[in-house]
Amino acid sequence: MQLSRIVIKGYRSIALLDVDIKEKASCIVGENNTGKSNVVQALRLCLDVNLPSSYRLLLKEDVHCEIDQSKPFQVLVGVEFSDFAGNDAELAMLHGTQIAADRARLIYRFRPKKAAREAIEAAKSSGAAQPALTFDDYGWELIGGGDPAADIPKIEWDHDAEDFGASGFGFSYLQSFLVVYLPALRDVENDLAQARRSPLARLIQTSNIDVAEQSALLDAIKNANDTIEASPTIKQIAQSIDKAFKEVTGPAFSLDIELGLAEPSFFPRSPPMTSEGEFKSNAEVPQFIWGRTLEAITDVFLPELARLGIGFGEAAILARNWTALLPISQRLRDFGVPIVGPGARPYRRGRLFAGLAEQLSGAVLDGYQYRIRHLERALFAAIQDATGVSRTDIFSYDGRCTAIALVRRAELHAEHGGAEYWLDQMAKDTGEILHKLNWINQEHVKLFRASVADMKRDMIERNVDVDNMSIEDLGIFASPNTALRLLTIHNAKGHEYKAVALIGLRDGVLPDWRSQTDAAIISEKRLFYVGVTRAKVLLMYLGEPNQFGNPPCRFLGHGGVQMV
Repeated sequence: MQLSRIVIKGYRSIALLDVDIKEKASCIVGENNTGKSNVVQALRLCLDVNLPSSYRLLLKEDVHCEIDQSKPFQVLVGVEFSDFAGNDAELAMLHGTQIAADRARLIYRFRPKKAAREAIEAAKSSGAAQPALTFDDYGWELIGGGDPAADIPKIEWDHDAEDFGASGFGFSYLQSFLVVYLPALRDVENDLAQARRSPLARLIQTSNIDVAEQSALLDAIKNANDTIEASPTIKQIAQSIDKAFKEVTGPAFSLDIELGLAEPSFFPRSPPMTSEGEFKSNAEVPQFIWGRTLEAITDVFLPELARLGIGFGEAAILARNWTALLPISQRLRDFGVPIVGPGARPYRRGRLFAGLAEQLSGAVLDGYQYRIRHLERALFAAIQDATGVSRTDIFSYDGRCTAIALVRRAELHAEHGGAEYWLDQMAKDTGEILHKLNWINQEHVKLFRASVADMKRDMIERNVDVDNMSIEDLGIFASPNTALRLLTIHNAKGHEYKAVALIGLRDGVLPDWRSQTDAAIISEKRLFYVGVTRAKVLLMYLGEPNQFGNPPCRFLGHGGVQMV
Protein backbone atom coordinates (compact mmCIF):
# COMPACT_ATOMS: atom_id res chain seq x y z
CA MET A 1 0.00 0.00 0.00
CA GLN A 2 1.31 3.44 -0.80
CA LEU A 3 0.24 7.06 -0.50
CA SER A 4 -0.35 7.93 -4.15
CA ARG A 5 -1.80 11.45 -4.08
CA ILE A 6 -1.91 14.49 -1.79
CA VAL A 7 -4.31 17.42 -2.22
CA ILE A 8 -4.14 20.44 0.10
CA LYS A 9 -6.35 23.45 -0.44
CA GLY A 10 -6.35 26.65 1.62
CA TYR A 11 -4.18 25.45 4.51
CA ARG A 12 -1.64 27.89 5.95
CA SER A 13 0.84 28.85 3.21
CA ILE A 14 -0.63 26.42 0.68
CA ALA A 15 -3.28 27.84 -1.65
CA LEU A 16 -3.49 24.61 -3.66
CA LEU A 17 -1.24 21.58 -3.80
CA ASP A 18 -2.22 18.60 -5.95
CA VAL A 19 0.57 16.12 -6.45
CA ASP A 20 0.78 12.47 -7.46
CA ILE A 21 3.34 10.59 -5.37
CA LYS A 22 5.77 8.42 -7.25
CA GLU A 23 6.25 4.84 -6.14
CA LYS A 24 8.66 4.48 -3.20
CA ALA A 25 8.93 8.27 -2.73
CA SER A 26 9.59 8.99 0.95
CA CYS A 27 11.05 12.49 1.21
CA ILE A 28 9.95 16.11 0.72
CA VAL A 29 12.75 18.46 -0.31
CA GLY A 30 12.54 22.25 -0.47
CA GLU A 31 14.02 25.52 0.70
CA ASN A 32 13.20 27.06 4.05
CA ASN A 33 9.72 28.57 4.44
CA THR A 34 8.30 26.90 1.34
CA GLY A 35 5.69 24.91 3.26
CA LYS A 36 7.25 21.50 3.93
CA SER A 37 6.15 21.49 7.56
CA ASN A 38 2.67 22.61 6.54
CA VAL A 39 2.39 19.61 4.20
CA VAL A 40 3.29 17.30 7.08
CA GLN A 41 0.81 18.98 9.42
CA ALA A 42 -1.90 18.75 6.77
CA LEU A 43 -1.30 15.01 6.46
CA ARG A 44 -1.62 14.69 10.23
CA LEU A 45 -5.03 16.38 10.09
CA CYS A 46 -6.15 13.62 7.77
CA LEU A 47 -4.36 10.55 9.14
CA ASP A 48 -2.90 10.98 12.65
CA VAL A 49 -5.21 9.71 15.40
CA ASN A 50 -2.75 11.01 18.00
CA LEU A 51 -3.24 14.59 16.88
CA PRO A 52 -5.59 16.18 19.46
CA SER A 53 -9.02 17.02 18.09
CA SER A 54 -8.54 20.62 19.16
CA TYR A 55 -5.81 20.96 16.52
CA ARG A 56 -8.30 19.90 13.87
CA LEU A 57 -10.42 22.91 14.80
CA LEU A 58 -8.35 25.40 12.87
CA LEU A 59 -7.51 28.97 13.83
CA LYS A 60 -7.50 32.02 11.61
CA GLU A 61 -3.75 31.64 11.20
CA ASP A 62 -4.27 28.18 9.72
CA VAL A 63 -6.30 29.54 6.79
CA HIS A 64 -4.51 30.67 3.64
CA CYS A 65 -4.11 34.45 3.43
CA GLU A 66 -5.89 34.74 0.07
CA ILE A 67 -9.13 33.23 1.43
CA ASP A 68 -11.75 35.85 2.30
CA GLN A 69 -12.73 34.78 5.82
CA SER A 70 -15.69 37.17 5.83
CA LYS A 71 -17.41 34.71 3.48
CA PRO A 72 -18.01 30.96 3.90
CA PHE A 73 -14.87 29.01 3.08
CA GLN A 74 -13.27 25.60 3.38
CA VAL A 75 -9.87 24.14 4.18
CA LEU A 76 -9.45 20.71 2.59
CA VAL A 77 -6.84 17.97 2.82
CA GLY A 78 -7.29 14.85 0.70
CA VAL A 79 -5.13 11.76 0.34
CA GLU A 80 -5.41 8.75 -1.93
CA PHE A 81 -3.92 5.27 -1.50
CA SER A 82 -3.21 2.53 -4.02
CA ASP A 83 -1.51 -0.89 -4.31
CA PHE A 84 -3.52 -2.54 -1.51
CA ALA A 85 -5.67 -4.93 -3.57
CA GLY A 86 -5.19 -8.53 -2.48
CA ASN A 87 -3.86 -7.60 0.96
CA ASP A 88 -6.70 -8.19 3.43
CA ALA A 89 -4.92 -6.42 6.30
CA GLU A 90 -4.52 -3.24 4.26
CA LEU A 91 -8.03 -3.60 2.85
CA ALA A 92 -9.35 -3.72 6.42
CA MET A 93 -7.67 -0.38 7.10
CA LEU A 94 -9.11 1.28 4.01
CA HIS A 95 -12.54 -0.33 3.66
CA GLY A 96 -15.15 2.40 3.48
CA THR A 97 -12.76 4.75 1.70
CA GLN A 98 -12.45 2.86 -1.59
CA ILE A 99 -13.36 4.59 -4.84
CA ALA A 100 -12.08 1.75 -7.04
CA ALA A 101 -10.83 -1.78 -6.60
CA ASP A 102 -7.28 -0.56 -5.87
CA ARG A 103 -7.80 3.09 -5.02
CA ALA A 104 -8.99 4.69 -1.78
CA ARG A 105 -9.63 8.27 -0.74
CA LEU A 106 -9.76 10.03 2.65
CA ILE A 107 -10.62 13.72 3.05
CA TYR A 108 -10.40 16.15 5.97
CA ARG A 109 -12.59 19.26 5.69
CA PHE A 110 -12.89 22.38 7.84
CA ARG A 111 -16.02 24.24 6.80
CA PRO A 112 -19.23 25.85 8.17
CA LYS A 113 -21.24 23.54 10.42
CA LYS A 114 -24.60 22.21 9.29
CA ALA A 115 -26.57 24.84 11.23
CA ALA A 116 -24.52 27.63 9.65
CA ARG A 117 -24.95 26.14 6.16
CA GLU A 118 -28.71 25.93 6.69
CA ALA A 119 -28.79 29.55 7.83
CA ILE A 120 -26.85 30.63 4.73
CA GLU A 121 -29.19 28.68 2.45
CA ALA A 122 -32.25 30.12 4.20
CA ALA A 123 -30.95 33.66 3.76
CA LYS A 124 -30.22 32.96 0.12
CA SER A 125 -33.70 31.57 -0.51
CA SER A 126 -35.45 34.48 1.21
CA GLY A 127 -33.22 37.18 -0.30
CA ALA A 128 -32.01 38.24 3.15
CA ALA A 129 -28.47 39.30 3.95
CA GLN A 130 -26.05 36.46 4.43
CA PRO A 131 -25.35 35.87 8.16
CA ALA A 132 -21.89 36.76 9.39
CA LEU A 133 -19.92 33.70 10.48
CA THR A 134 -17.30 33.37 13.21
CA PHE A 135 -14.88 30.50 13.67
CA ASP A 136 -17.29 29.08 16.25
CA ASP A 137 -19.58 28.35 13.28
CA TYR A 138 -16.98 26.09 11.66
CA GLY A 139 -16.22 22.45 12.34
CA TRP A 140 -14.19 19.60 10.91
CA GLU A 141 -15.22 16.32 9.39
CA LEU A 142 -13.49 13.22 8.05
CA ILE A 143 -15.03 11.46 5.04
CA GLY A 144 -14.02 8.60 2.81
CA GLY A 145 -14.81 7.02 -0.52
CA GLY A 146 -17.01 8.64 -3.13
CA ASP A 147 -17.30 8.97 -6.87
CA PRO A 148 -13.82 8.72 -8.47
CA ALA A 149 -15.01 11.21 -11.11
CA ALA A 150 -15.43 13.85 -8.39
CA ASP A 151 -12.02 15.54 -8.36
CA ILE A 152 -10.87 16.57 -4.90
CA PRO A 153 -9.80 20.17 -5.71
CA LYS A 154 -13.25 20.88 -7.17
CA ILE A 155 -15.06 20.03 -3.93
CA GLU A 156 -16.42 23.28 -2.47
CA TRP A 157 -17.51 24.22 1.04
CA ASP A 158 -21.24 23.80 0.27
CA HIS A 159 -20.84 20.35 -1.32
CA ASP A 160 -22.08 17.71 1.12
CA ALA A 161 -20.41 14.30 1.18
CA GLU A 162 -23.53 12.70 -0.28
CA ASP A 163 -23.26 14.99 -3.32
CA PHE A 164 -20.17 13.14 -4.50
CA GLY A 165 -20.91 9.72 -3.02
CA ALA A 166 -18.68 9.90 0.06
CA SER A 167 -19.64 9.07 3.65
CA GLY A 168 -18.35 9.73 7.13
CA PHE A 169 -15.20 7.87 8.19
CA GLY A 170 -15.14 6.91 11.86
CA PHE A 171 -12.36 8.70 13.75
CA SER A 172 -11.69 5.48 15.67
CA TYR A 173 -10.69 3.74 12.42
CA LEU A 174 -7.61 5.98 12.25
CA GLN A 175 -6.22 3.90 15.12
CA SER A 176 -5.19 1.28 12.59
CA PHE A 177 -3.00 3.86 10.78
CA LEU A 178 0.49 4.03 12.28
CA VAL A 179 1.59 7.65 12.00
CA VAL A 180 4.87 8.58 13.68
CA TYR A 181 5.55 12.32 13.91
CA LEU A 182 8.97 13.57 14.91
CA PRO A 183 9.30 17.34 15.48
CA ALA A 184 11.85 19.18 13.39
CA LEU A 185 15.35 19.07 14.81
CA ARG A 186 15.76 22.80 14.18
CA ASP A 187 12.63 24.92 14.07
CA VAL A 188 14.07 28.44 14.02
CA GLU A 189 10.84 30.40 14.34
CA ASN A 190 9.57 28.32 17.24
CA ASP A 191 12.91 28.40 19.04
CA LEU A 192 13.06 32.19 18.85
CA ALA A 193 9.55 32.46 20.27
CA GLN A 194 10.40 30.33 23.34
CA ALA A 195 12.47 32.48 25.70
CA ARG A 196 13.78 29.54 27.72
CA ARG A 197 15.56 27.99 24.72
CA SER A 198 15.83 30.95 22.36
CA PRO A 199 19.34 31.43 20.93
CA LEU A 200 18.42 35.07 20.29
CA ALA A 201 17.87 35.62 24.02
CA ARG A 202 21.34 34.33 24.77
CA LEU A 203 22.83 36.56 22.01
CA ILE A 204 21.14 39.62 23.52
CA GLN A 205 22.39 38.71 26.96
CA THR A 206 25.98 38.55 25.70
CA SER A 207 25.76 41.68 23.52
CA ASN A 208 26.33 44.10 26.42
CA ILE A 209 23.56 46.53 25.38
CA ASP A 210 23.99 49.64 27.48
CA VAL A 211 21.43 50.59 30.11
CA ALA A 212 20.02 53.59 28.18
CA GLU A 213 19.25 51.52 25.08
CA GLN A 214 17.75 48.75 27.22
CA SER A 215 15.47 51.32 28.88
CA ALA A 216 14.39 52.71 25.50
CA LEU A 217 13.50 49.23 24.21
CA LEU A 218 11.56 48.41 27.37
CA ASP A 219 9.65 51.71 27.14
CA ALA A 220 8.67 50.99 23.51
CA ILE A 221 7.28 47.59 24.46
CA LYS A 222 5.47 49.02 27.48
CA ASN A 223 3.86 51.76 25.39
CA ALA A 224 2.61 49.15 22.91
CA ASN A 225 1.15 47.08 25.75
CA ASP A 226 -0.52 50.15 27.27
CA THR A 227 -2.14 51.00 23.92
CA ILE A 228 -3.62 47.51 23.66
CA GLU A 229 -4.84 47.53 27.27
CA ALA A 230 -6.48 50.95 26.73
CA SER A 231 -8.70 49.60 23.94
CA PRO A 232 -12.39 49.91 25.00
CA THR A 233 -13.15 46.46 23.62
CA ILE A 234 -10.34 44.82 25.57
CA LYS A 235 -11.39 46.66 28.73
CA GLN A 236 -15.02 45.63 28.38
CA ILE A 237 -14.13 41.98 27.87
CA ALA A 238 -11.72 42.01 30.80
CA GLN A 239 -14.27 43.65 33.11
CA SER A 240 -17.01 41.20 32.18
CA ILE A 241 -14.84 38.15 32.79
CA ASP A 242 -13.40 39.64 35.95
CA LYS A 243 -16.88 40.29 37.34
CA ALA A 244 -18.07 36.77 36.54
CA PHE A 245 -15.06 35.17 38.23
CA LYS A 246 -15.42 37.29 41.35
CA GLU A 247 -19.09 36.32 41.66
CA VAL A 248 -18.10 32.66 41.56
CA THR A 249 -14.97 32.70 43.74
CA GLY A 250 -15.81 35.44 46.23
CA PRO A 251 -13.35 37.99 47.63
CA ALA A 252 -11.10 35.37 49.26
CA PHE A 253 -10.06 33.91 45.90
CA SER A 254 -10.60 36.86 43.58
CA LEU A 255 -8.67 36.86 40.31
CA ASP A 256 -7.77 39.62 37.87
CA ILE A 257 -8.77 38.45 34.38
CA GLU A 258 -7.62 40.11 31.18
CA LEU A 259 -8.89 37.71 28.48
CA GLY A 260 -12.40 36.68 27.49
CA LEU A 261 -14.84 35.42 24.85
CA ALA A 262 -16.81 37.25 22.18
CA GLU A 263 -20.58 37.64 22.28
CA PRO A 264 -22.55 34.80 20.61
CA SER A 265 -24.71 35.40 17.53
CA PHE A 266 -28.01 33.88 16.32
CA PHE A 267 -29.34 32.81 12.94
CA PRO A 268 -32.94 32.74 11.68
CA ARG A 269 -34.06 29.07 11.94
CA SER A 270 -37.56 29.14 10.44
CA PRO A 271 -37.32 30.21 6.78
CA PRO A 272 -40.26 29.61 4.43
CA MET A 273 -40.03 26.33 2.49
CA THR A 274 -39.72 26.52 -1.28
CA SER A 275 -39.29 23.95 -4.03
CA GLU A 276 -35.81 23.93 -5.55
CA GLY A 277 -33.70 21.69 -7.73
CA GLU A 278 -34.17 19.83 -10.98
CA PHE A 279 -37.78 18.82 -10.22
CA LYS A 280 -39.01 22.30 -9.34
CA SER A 281 -41.04 22.53 -12.56
CA ASN A 282 -42.28 18.92 -12.57
CA ALA A 283 -45.45 18.64 -14.69
CA GLU A 284 -46.78 15.31 -13.32
CA VAL A 285 -50.18 15.87 -11.69
CA PRO A 286 -50.81 14.05 -8.37
CA GLN A 287 -53.38 11.23 -8.61
CA PHE A 288 -56.06 10.13 -6.13
CA ILE A 289 -57.57 6.63 -6.13
CA TRP A 290 -60.42 5.66 -3.81
CA GLY A 291 -60.62 1.86 -3.99
CA ARG A 292 -58.72 -1.32 -3.13
CA THR A 293 -55.15 -0.41 -2.25
CA LEU A 294 -53.54 -3.64 -3.44
CA GLU A 295 -55.03 -3.32 -6.92
CA ALA A 296 -54.16 0.36 -7.07
CA ILE A 297 -50.52 -0.48 -6.33
CA THR A 298 -50.20 -3.31 -8.86
CA ASP A 299 -52.50 -1.94 -11.59
CA VAL A 300 -51.70 1.77 -11.46
CA PHE A 301 -48.63 2.65 -9.39
CA LEU A 302 -46.26 0.02 -10.84
CA PRO A 303 -47.24 0.77 -14.47
CA GLU A 304 -46.74 4.49 -13.80
CA LEU A 305 -43.20 3.75 -12.61
CA ALA A 306 -42.53 1.97 -15.89
CA ARG A 307 -44.06 4.81 -17.93
CA LEU A 308 -41.88 7.43 -16.25
CA GLY A 309 -38.74 5.28 -16.27
CA ILE A 310 -38.49 5.32 -12.48
CA GLY A 311 -36.64 2.35 -10.98
CA PHE A 312 -37.90 0.46 -7.94
CA GLY A 313 -35.01 1.84 -5.90
CA GLU A 314 -36.27 5.38 -6.52
CA ALA A 315 -39.84 4.71 -5.33
CA ALA A 316 -41.55 4.26 -1.97
CA ILE A 317 -44.91 3.31 -0.49
CA LEU A 318 -45.70 5.21 2.71
CA ALA A 319 -48.28 4.45 5.39
CA ARG A 320 -49.15 5.91 8.75
CA ASN A 321 -48.68 2.54 10.49
CA TRP A 322 -46.38 -0.34 9.55
CA THR A 323 -49.18 -2.94 9.83
CA ALA A 324 -50.79 -1.49 6.70
CA LEU A 325 -47.67 -2.41 4.73
CA LEU A 326 -47.68 -6.14 5.52
CA PRO A 327 -50.31 -7.26 2.97
CA ILE A 328 -48.65 -5.07 0.33
CA SER A 329 -45.32 -6.77 1.02
CA GLN A 330 -46.88 -10.18 0.40
CA ARG A 331 -48.56 -9.06 -2.83
CA LEU A 332 -45.45 -7.40 -4.23
CA ARG A 333 -43.29 -10.39 -3.32
CA ASP A 334 -45.74 -12.58 -5.27
CA PHE A 335 -45.35 -10.19 -8.19
CA GLY A 336 -41.57 -10.60 -8.08
CA VAL A 337 -40.99 -6.97 -7.12
CA PRO A 338 -37.85 -6.47 -4.97
CA ILE A 339 -38.92 -4.81 -1.74
CA VAL A 340 -37.53 -3.76 1.62
CA GLY A 341 -39.64 -2.89 4.62
CA PRO A 342 -42.14 -4.52 7.02
CA GLY A 343 -43.01 -8.05 5.91
CA ALA A 344 -40.51 -8.00 3.05
CA ARG A 345 -38.20 -10.69 4.43
CA PRO A 346 -39.24 -14.27 3.70
CA TYR A 347 -37.89 -15.31 7.12
CA ARG A 348 -37.93 -13.91 10.63
CA ARG A 349 -35.59 -10.98 10.93
CA GLY A 350 -34.58 -12.02 14.45
CA ARG A 351 -32.90 -15.25 13.37
CA LEU A 352 -29.31 -15.37 14.60
CA PHE A 353 -27.66 -15.59 11.19
CA ALA A 354 -30.23 -13.53 9.22
CA GLY A 355 -28.73 -10.06 9.61
CA LEU A 356 -25.17 -11.31 9.15
CA ALA A 357 -26.14 -13.30 6.03
CA GLU A 358 -27.78 -10.22 4.52
CA GLN A 359 -24.73 -8.05 5.09
CA LEU A 360 -22.32 -10.67 3.78
CA SER A 361 -24.35 -11.17 0.62
CA GLY A 362 -24.56 -7.39 0.25
CA ALA A 363 -20.77 -7.23 0.43
CA VAL A 364 -20.55 -9.87 -2.31
CA LEU A 365 -22.91 -7.91 -4.55
CA ASP A 366 -21.44 -4.44 -3.98
CA GLY A 367 -17.75 -5.31 -3.95
CA TYR A 368 -15.45 -2.48 -2.87
CA GLN A 369 -18.39 -0.04 -2.68
CA TYR A 370 -19.89 -1.92 0.27
CA ARG A 371 -19.70 -0.10 3.63
CA ILE A 372 -18.08 -2.58 6.00
CA ARG A 373 -19.33 -0.79 9.11
CA HIS A 374 -22.76 -2.38 8.44
CA LEU A 375 -21.13 -5.81 8.54
CA GLU A 376 -19.32 -4.89 11.76
CA ARG A 377 -22.65 -4.02 13.40
CA ALA A 378 -24.19 -7.28 12.17
CA LEU A 379 -21.20 -9.21 13.55
CA PHE A 380 -21.56 -7.47 16.91
CA ALA A 381 -25.27 -8.38 17.07
CA ALA A 382 -24.70 -12.01 16.03
CA ILE A 383 -21.90 -12.54 18.57
CA GLN A 384 -24.01 -10.91 21.28
CA ASP A 385 -27.04 -13.07 20.44
CA ALA A 386 -24.93 -16.24 20.38
CA THR A 387 -22.87 -15.64 23.54
CA GLY A 388 -24.79 -13.06 25.55
CA VAL A 389 -21.61 -10.97 25.70
CA SER A 390 -21.23 -7.51 24.14
CA ARG A 391 -17.92 -7.69 22.25
CA THR A 392 -17.43 -4.00 21.49
CA ASP A 393 -13.88 -4.82 20.43
CA ILE A 394 -15.36 -6.05 17.15
CA PHE A 395 -15.24 -2.36 16.19
CA SER A 396 -11.46 -2.45 15.88
CA TYR A 397 -8.79 -3.37 13.42
CA ASP A 398 -8.99 -7.04 14.53
CA GLY A 399 -12.75 -6.96 14.06
CA ARG A 400 -12.40 -5.49 10.61
CA CYS A 401 -9.90 -8.20 9.65
CA THR A 402 -12.48 -10.77 10.78
CA ALA A 403 -15.10 -9.12 8.61
CA ILE A 404 -12.79 -9.16 5.60
CA ALA A 405 -12.08 -12.88 6.16
CA LEU A 406 -15.83 -13.61 6.15
CA VAL A 407 -16.34 -11.54 2.99
CA ARG A 408 -13.58 -13.49 1.24
CA ARG A 409 -15.29 -16.79 2.13
CA ALA A 410 -18.68 -15.39 1.07
CA GLU A 411 -17.28 -14.42 -2.33
CA LEU A 412 -15.84 -17.90 -2.77
CA HIS A 413 -19.11 -19.71 -2.03
CA ALA A 414 -21.10 -17.29 -4.20
CA GLU A 415 -19.27 -18.64 -7.24
CA HIS A 416 -20.55 -22.20 -6.74
CA GLY A 417 -24.28 -22.13 -6.04
CA GLY A 418 -27.51 -20.39 -5.15
CA ALA A 419 -28.70 -18.91 -1.88
CA GLU A 420 -29.48 -22.24 -0.18
CA TYR A 421 -26.01 -23.66 -0.79
CA TRP A 422 -24.45 -20.31 0.13
CA LEU A 423 -26.37 -20.10 3.43
CA ASP A 424 -25.36 -23.62 4.46
CA GLN A 425 -21.68 -23.07 3.69
CA MET A 426 -21.49 -19.59 5.20
CA ALA A 427 -23.21 -20.65 8.43
CA LYS A 428 -20.62 -23.42 8.82
CA ASP A 429 -17.64 -21.21 7.92
CA THR A 430 -18.81 -18.25 10.00
CA GLY A 431 -19.00 -20.33 13.16
CA GLU A 432 -15.56 -21.83 12.53
CA ILE A 433 -13.89 -18.49 11.71
CA LEU A 434 -15.38 -16.72 14.74
CA HIS A 435 -14.29 -19.59 16.97
CA LYS A 436 -10.80 -19.71 15.51
CA LEU A 437 -10.37 -15.97 16.10
CA ASN A 438 -11.69 -16.25 19.69
CA TRP A 439 -14.92 -14.33 19.21
CA ILE A 440 -17.10 -17.29 20.27
CA ASN A 441 -16.64 -20.65 22.03
CA GLN A 442 -16.94 -24.08 20.40
CA GLU A 443 -20.42 -24.56 21.85
CA HIS A 444 -21.69 -21.53 19.92
CA VAL A 445 -20.49 -22.70 16.49
CA LYS A 446 -23.50 -24.96 15.87
CA LEU A 447 -25.94 -22.12 16.56
CA PHE A 448 -25.25 -20.57 13.16
CA ARG A 449 -26.14 -23.77 11.29
CA ALA A 450 -29.27 -24.15 13.40
CA SER A 451 -30.25 -20.59 12.54
CA VAL A 452 -30.05 -21.30 8.80
CA ALA A 453 -32.29 -24.35 9.28
CA ASP A 454 -34.84 -22.08 11.00
CA MET A 455 -34.59 -19.54 8.15
CA LYS A 456 -35.33 -22.28 5.60
CA ARG A 457 -38.40 -23.41 7.55
CA ASP A 458 -39.64 -19.82 7.65
CA MET A 459 -39.30 -19.53 3.88
CA ILE A 460 -41.08 -22.83 3.20
CA GLU A 461 -43.98 -21.75 5.45
CA ARG A 462 -44.27 -18.54 3.40
CA ASN A 463 -44.27 -20.43 0.10
CA VAL A 464 -40.86 -19.18 -0.98
CA ASP A 465 -39.11 -21.18 -3.69
CA VAL A 466 -35.95 -21.84 -1.69
CA ASP A 467 -34.33 -23.94 -4.43
CA ASN A 468 -34.33 -21.03 -6.86
CA MET A 469 -33.58 -18.29 -4.35
CA SER A 470 -30.54 -16.20 -5.27
CA ILE A 471 -27.93 -14.37 -3.26
CA GLU A 472 -29.43 -11.13 -4.63
CA ASP A 473 -32.63 -11.97 -2.70
CA LEU A 474 -30.62 -11.85 0.53
CA GLY A 475 -28.32 -8.99 -0.34
CA ILE A 476 -31.12 -6.62 -1.24
CA PHE A 477 -31.78 -6.01 2.47
CA ALA A 478 -28.17 -4.89 2.93
CA SER A 479 -28.02 -2.84 -0.29
CA PRO A 480 -31.59 -1.79 -1.08
CA ASN A 481 -30.72 0.57 -3.92
CA THR A 482 -32.75 -1.46 -6.42
CA ALA A 483 -35.70 -2.30 -4.15
CA LEU A 484 -39.06 -0.62 -3.69
CA ARG A 485 -39.17 0.75 -0.17
CA LEU A 486 -42.11 0.24 2.19
CA LEU A 487 -41.94 2.43 5.27
CA THR A 488 -43.98 4.54 7.63
CA ILE A 489 -44.35 8.26 7.01
CA HIS A 490 -42.41 8.95 10.19
CA ASN A 491 -39.45 6.85 9.03
CA ALA A 492 -39.49 8.62 5.66
CA LYS A 493 -38.51 11.93 7.24
CA GLY A 494 -35.34 13.27 5.70
CA HIS A 495 -35.66 11.10 2.56
CA GLU A 496 -36.99 11.84 -0.92
CA TYR A 497 -38.06 9.55 -3.75
CA LYS A 498 -38.96 10.12 -7.37
CA ALA A 499 -42.27 8.29 -6.88
CA VAL A 500 -44.37 7.98 -3.73
CA ALA A 501 -47.65 6.18 -3.07
CA LEU A 502 -49.26 7.46 0.13
CA ILE A 503 -51.71 4.80 1.36
CA GLY A 504 -54.34 4.59 4.10
CA LEU A 505 -55.79 8.03 3.37
CA ARG A 506 -59.10 7.58 5.15
CA ASP A 507 -60.51 9.45 8.12
CA GLY A 508 -59.93 7.33 11.18
CA VAL A 509 -56.53 6.24 9.87
CA LEU A 510 -55.13 9.64 8.93
CA PRO A 511 -56.02 11.54 10.98
CA ASP A 512 -56.12 8.80 13.59
CA TRP A 513 -59.57 8.30 15.18
CA ARG A 514 -58.09 9.09 18.60
CA SER A 515 -57.03 12.57 17.48
CA GLN A 516 -59.95 14.59 18.82
CA THR A 517 -58.43 17.93 19.83
CA ASP A 518 -57.38 20.75 17.50
CA ALA A 519 -53.77 20.29 18.51
CA ALA A 520 -53.93 16.57 17.73
CA ILE A 521 -55.47 17.22 14.30
CA ILE A 522 -52.76 19.76 13.50
CA SER A 523 -50.13 17.17 14.47
CA GLU A 524 -51.73 14.65 12.12
CA LYS A 525 -51.80 17.23 9.34
CA ARG A 526 -48.07 17.77 9.80
CA LEU A 527 -47.53 14.03 9.39
CA PHE A 528 -49.60 14.09 6.19
CA TYR A 529 -47.49 17.00 4.97
CA VAL A 530 -44.31 14.99 5.56
CA GLY A 531 -45.62 12.21 3.33
CA VAL A 532 -46.71 14.60 0.57
CA THR A 533 -43.33 16.32 0.41
CA ARG A 534 -41.33 13.09 -0.05
CA ALA A 535 -42.18 12.86 -3.77
CA LYS A 536 -40.08 14.46 -6.51
CA VAL A 537 -41.97 13.43 -9.67
CA LEU A 538 -44.96 11.13 -9.07
CA LEU A 539 -47.32 11.37 -6.10
CA MET A 540 -50.32 9.07 -5.66
CA TYR A 541 -52.91 9.37 -2.88
CA LEU A 542 -54.55 5.99 -2.11
CA GLY A 543 -57.52 5.45 0.15
CA GLU A 544 -59.80 2.45 0.68
CA PRO A 545 -63.44 2.45 1.90
CA ASN A 546 -64.30 0.49 5.02
CA GLN A 547 -67.49 -1.06 6.43
CA PHE A 548 -68.17 2.01 8.55
CA GLY A 549 -68.37 4.35 5.58
CA ASN A 550 -65.50 6.59 6.68
CA PRO A 551 -64.79 9.29 4.06
CA PRO A 552 -61.40 9.99 2.45
CA CYS A 553 -58.79 11.77 4.55
CA ARG A 554 -59.97 15.31 5.29
CA PHE A 555 -56.54 16.67 4.36
CA LEU A 556 -57.30 15.75 0.75
CA GLY A 557 -60.14 18.26 0.64
CA HIS A 558 -60.74 21.92 1.40
CA GLY A 559 -57.99 23.31 3.61
CA GLY A 560 -55.65 20.57 2.37
CA VAL A 561 -54.37 19.53 -1.05
CA GLN A 562 -57.87 19.83 -2.59
CA MET A 563 -57.88 16.47 -4.37
CA VAL A 564 -61.48 15.73 -3.32
